[in-house]
Amino acid sequence: MLHRRARATLAGVGESSIESDIGGDRTPPLPRSTGFSQQSGKSPTTCEGADAFGGGSGPAHPPPGAIGPGRGYGRGVSEPAVDDADWVRVTVAVDRDGDPAAAEVAAAVLWGAGAAGVEEQEEGAEVRLLGGFADPEDAARAVERAGALGFTAEASSIEDDGLDAWRDWAEPERAGRFWITPTWVEAPDLAPGEEVLWIDPGPTFGSGSHPTTRLVLTLLQDLVEPRAGVLDVGCGSGVLAIAAARLGATAVATDIDPASPEVVAANAERNGVAAAVGTTTDPVAVLAAAGERYDVVAANLLAPVIAELGADLVRCVGPGGALIVSGLLADRWEASLPAVAPLSTALVAEEDGWVAVVLR
Repeated sequence: MLHRRARATLAGVGESSIESDIGGDRTPPLPRSTGFSQQSGKSPTTCEGADAFGGGSGPAHPPPGAIGPGRGYGRGVSEPAVDDADWVRVTVAVDRDGDPAAAEVAAAVLWGAGAAGVEEQEEGAEVRLLGGFADPEDAARAVERAGALGFTAEASSIEDDGLDAWRDWAEPERAGRFWITPTWVEAPDLAPGEEVLWIDPGPTFGSGSHPTTRLVLTLLQDLVEPRAGVLDVGCGSGVLAIAAARLGATAVATDIDPASPEVVAANAERNGVAAAVGTTTDPVAVLAAAGERYDVVAANLLAPVIAELGADLVRCVGPGGALIVSGLLADRWEASLPAVAPLSTALVAEEDGWVAVVLR
């Protein structure tokens, strides 16, 4: 997965002191690498995603070759492009059996040092975190911090262009009635009642391959009624908004990644719902302040981001509406509930160690 990032703060994990206590729910590790890798990141506001681990704004494009066909997490903002030759890859090896949280901590190290993107690759108990850095000094800082925490880390220059190599592993992913299908692969055989969502994430986050996306998609099928209003917060490629439109809703897809609106519009067009999907780069706080209210708000984010945006997410839920939050680990999702009070839990769905929660 390829990533970009915005900026946020996670208690205990900052640019100045990654060695400090990492308390509470951290940006979760990814349970496994997946075939249809996601690119970039979904970022509903400038305190989103990747930067839950601190650091500055990332580049306009993720580092070529930094990320292979695995899966990762991150967000994007627009910045001047950096020449490919300047990019450095930092690889951190961890043993998840020895410490289940090791991958999370290693990812925090990379983000905190200024990584523009992070990928997790898993092989048995061994996990490798790959971070792409535009600044060699940031890369060196990441290696030093990782070493101080007892991890094995090394830096290497990035010379190959593997930006689109993940596409070789792309394949359809099922989520309830939908088959999320890359536009360049053959559609699967459909059973009665099933349909295809054609998605090309381009330079954005959101292929639909991760369990959290599948969880939210499945929940939307039970919550969305014809003519409902749906908000997809941190939409990336627009998978959730487009699915909602296919279910009969009018959807708004918001992401501060400047590449997102064009990608969402193209995906909406190829799925026949262009008129039902609107796009914006306004942060969710702006939408909430403007009085925008929706029957369903879908926020497939990360625990630190939900903690930061919770109040605005709640404000966007209309009377009798529902909020879906995901990107949460199954063993600690309840820690995110105070951020979305006074809404209460109506349903919890779980897949592969991740949960999506419906609140009303």
